Order: sequence, then structure tokens, then C-alpha cells
Amino acid sequence: MEAAGTKKQVPVREGLFELAGGDEIRLCASECNHCDRAFFPRAGLCPYCGETDVEPVLLDSQAAVIFSTVVSTPPPGFTGPVPFGLAVVRYGSGLELIAPLLCTSPLAKGAPVRSVAWVVGTSDHGAEIVTYAFRPLEVASGGAAESAREVEQ
Repeated sequence: MEAAGTKKQVPVREGLFELAGGDEIRLCASECNHCDRAFFPRAGLCPYCGETDVEPVLLDSQAAVIFSTVVSTPPPGFTGPVPFGLAVVRYGSGLELIAPLLCTSPLAKGAPVRSVAWVVGTSDHGAEIVTYAFRPLEVASGGAAESAREVEQ
């Protein structure tokens, strides 16, 4: 993964996401053909019903915040910027997941966010290590993005 004129980028783990253009990404999930539920990350066994009849899907880039907070102390081994947000986000399909939020103040329930690539470190070979996170969507006056300071990349 490398854009023209930028450092080489490597995902923190292969198969978590695909680039969708610019910094936008799509998370790689699975959907069960037995119970019709989606889950992340991709796996060959449904965690809800135990069936193996699952297929790979790409999640939409947009979701909504259910809950968010701010992390001001880095977890052990984390080399990315601090503070950063942490949120439970929900997709239209109902799938919920916990993910980093690229702002330094909590967002309101229902605030729209989109999945983006987030550089969290540098490998021993000088490549940028990239994971997924969510960024507040630009909203008309008084919206989530205007009230939340963004994390420096």
C-alpha cells in the first residue's frame, strides 16, 4: 500500500481493511448465510451461530457513534499519537465495533463517522504502520466535526 510520493505503508494486520480512495478505507468483514449477521474481523466461522457458511463482505465507510471517550494514556506498546478518541460505532446493518476515533473530544450519540487509514508507527524498515480508525464527518454548523478537535496524523 503506497500512494505516489509518500512513504511505503504496511497494514498493522493483513486482511483488516482495503483502501477505498484517499485516506478512506473499507473494513473487511464476513456475513453469515445462516443467521444473516455480519461480523468483524473476517473469519470462517460465525461467532453468533457457529455455522461455517459465511462470505466475505466490505463494510460501508460510514457508521454512527454509539458511545465515545478520549484515551489520554497510551496502551502498552502503542506508539501512535495520544490523546485519541475511542468509540463504539454502529453500521446500518446493526454491526457494532470498538475502534479508535480521530478526535480528542467525545462525540454525541448518533454522530456520523467514516472509516479512515491511521498511521500509528513506523516499521524497522521505515514503512508507516497503518490501522483503521474513524473520523467525524463534516456536518453543517454545530455538527460533530466542528466541535471535535482532530488527532494530528
